[in-house]
Amino acid sequence: SISSTLYSFFFGINLSMIMLALIALITFDMLTAVIAAYYVGEPIESRKVFKSALKFGIYLILVSAAHLTDSTIFGDIHLEEGMIAFLSITELISVIENAGKMGYVVPKKLLNRLNELRGA
Repeated sequence: SISSTLYSFFFGINLSMIMLALIALITFDMLTAVIAAYYVGEPIESRKVFKSALKFGIYLILVSAAHLTDSTIFGDIHLEEGMIAFLSITELISVIENAGKMGYVVPKKLLNRLNELRGA
């Protein structure tokens, strides 16, 4: 019950499925990065795996900060959903780029459009 209370305070109950989707995208990014490194012949270093774990922690902090900020602002801002959408698009772009490194055809229009949505 303590973990449920902490989760609902830091992330909100309504975001459970969206947070699972973001965690899945982070996992897909890490897996495709490892596979892409294997295809390209780059060494797979524990430093890079640690970087993915650190990224996961930073993403959780960003989503939690957006949720807490959204909780303090009156009105329907939906800052947390925007943060999760931005992070999800960033992970999707990375997965697509990793697929390109593996030799799969990457639609440039799609990649460009996702970068526009991300604001890069």
